[in-house]
Amino acid sequence: MTAGFRQITFPDPVQDATIETALFYPASGTAEALRFGAYPIAAALNAPVRGETLPLVVVSHGNGGFPQAHRDLALRLAEAGMVAALIRHPGNSTGDNGLANTLAIVEARPRHMNLVIDGLFADPALSPALAPERIALAGHSLGAYTALALAGGEPVTTRRETPDGPFRPFPVPHRAVRALVLLAPAPFWFPTPDRLTGVTAPIFLRTGQYDDITPDSASEVIRQGVSSPRPLDDAVAPGAGHFSFMSPFPPSRITPEIPASQDPPGFDRPAFLRGLHDEIAAFLTRIL
Repeated sequence: MTAGFRQITFPDPVQDATIETALFYPASGTAEALRFGAYPIAAALNAPVRGETLPLVVVSHGNGGFPQAHRDLALRLAEAGMVAALIRHPGNSTGDNGLANTLAIVEARPRHMNLVIDGLFADPALSPALAPERIALAGHSLGAYTALALAGGEPVTTRRETPDGPFRPFPVPHRAVRALVLLAPAPFWFPTPDRLTGVTAPIFLRTGQYDDITPDSASEVIRQGVSSPRPLDDAVAPGAGHFSFMSPFPPSRITPEIPASQDPPGFDRPAFLRGLHDEIAAFLTRIL
């Protein structure tokens, strides 16, 4: 199936910022060689959407990350008949990271996700093809926190936001969704399982064996906290590090000076991601 590609923006009046969003979707037309930022993709630019009652999967990148880091996942989901929306979080992305490690950004991220969903369902070219009851959220690292918060989690501040305490709850929007995909999640704003009892969607959870940023042990609060049904698909990825869940960097940028390009010794990121993305597509197809 041909993947369509389109870029769109949505306003965040609270932050007085613009949320850049890249859409990948089943399309009519022929794929061509395009550039998505610095990365090549094969897709049909601005092609008409093909299909109806399509699922929507909104993807949130990690702290200081960028949407292109999940381009291969988005292409795979479009191939599987879904609409994938990769959002760039203003104030917490590559080249625009002034709100990193602040209360403002952990409050804003779930709002960004929610505003993008509302905007897509108001978009005249896309909304007729979407099914409002078929929404999934996906995220890597801090993006997984973002998905958990919007899906019903009740976050509290950490020592990073309020170093002298007391740690306090802060408001985030909630939205009913059908599924969650959590990759190397950073759940630190949910310090106890009771902060996640409002999360009821089935979960695809993957952690990395050699992740020293968000180790598998950090996800235990998710396993204990989410309401029934319990996560349907939960595993540790052998040999993977924290950044192994991101699309590969070009050879010229695979260097220790770019930590996100690095994997544990002997790990084959492209091969791992091909299998992972097939698993995610199968999980979402089954649930959505």
